[in-house]
Amino acid sequence: MSEMIKGGDDVQALAGAMRSEASVTFLLSTPEVQYTLAIEPLRADPTYVYVDLDAQYPGAVDLTAVEGKIKSVDEFMRNQVNNFLDKRAEAWGR
Repeated sequence: MSEMIKGGDDVQALAGAMRSEASVTFLLSTPEVQYTLAIEPLRADPTYVYVDLDAQYPGAVDLTAVEGKIKSVDEFMRNQVNNFLDKRAEAWGR
């Protein structure tokens, strides 16, 4: 995990008198695909989260493979991302 943030003191010093919220970005990669997954509070209603997933594949676009790649990204979102969020929601509810 990133060592960029060392604790609440660092964030408080950065924010000063401003209200602060946090988001997280994960960079996940294999030789076949690189995902950038961002999770942050929805500004309009912080009881919800905004999830942004970007998938990048190496090489030139092969139109015959696009459908399979879309399905793969959808499966990643429905399984791994949803499972991660479900576990986090349980912890947030405590």
